[in-house]
Amino acid sequence: MTGAKKIVSWNTGGLKDVTRRHQKVEIVRNILEKANETLFIALQETHWTENADVPQLFKNLENLYWFRYGHAPEDDNFSGIAIIVNKIFTILSHEVIIEGRLTHTKLERLYNNEIYNIFCYYGYTGQRKTYENNIKHIDLARDKTQREELENIYYLGDFNYVTGILDRNGRKIESNENVIAQQWENFQAEFNIEDTLRYQYPDLIRYSYSKGKSSSRIDRIYVPTEISGNL
Repeated sequence: MTGAKKIVSWNTGGLKDVTRRHQKVEIVRNILEKANETLFIALQETHWTENADVPQLFKNLENLYWFRYGHAPEDDNFSGIAIIVNKIFTILSHEVIIEGRLTHTKLERLYNNEIYNIFCYYGYTGQRKTYENNIKHIDLARDKTQREELENIYYLGDFNYVTGILDRNGRKIESNENVIAQQWENFQAEFNIEDTLRYQYPDLIRYSYSKGKSSSRIDRIYVPTEISGNL
């Protein structure tokens, strides 16, 4: 169990209706069944509003994993976050910072007492994708990290914005993303975290989301700089 290394982040596009989302539930279950490989999984856009929405297939694996949530509120019911943590960790704390959008989970690894601080984020879309909403997760995560002197930070999720021209097929950052991208780069530098794909492949073009003629890499995983060489 101590050899588990995989970190997974996935915008599921909704998991509330288990009948219609059966294939997605099966994908997550297949990952969870390999507990010797997986450290933790961050799911976004679950559409879950309460624990009763969580599929029984997941609950059957509670002997192997901890399940913590940031359920979607009534006025943002297409959001929702779940963080699923291998029981090689103890969960020291879990906080919903923005309902359905941002959570923080503090873990302690059992065999070496190493502390992990996991932020899981689901960015805004459509009319909710304003500068104020996009900057909110950075400001709140910065405040918490500074106030509690958090270290060993992992930041996973569907950010719904890009930070570089390689991450959109039009080779440009939208006007409302420029300031957000700079603020996020400042956060990265301040708390020593690295984009896992860009660290390994600085010039690689890969997209995580496509709609019509537009493609972008809005889903990202950031890990502590000190472990980036082990990716």
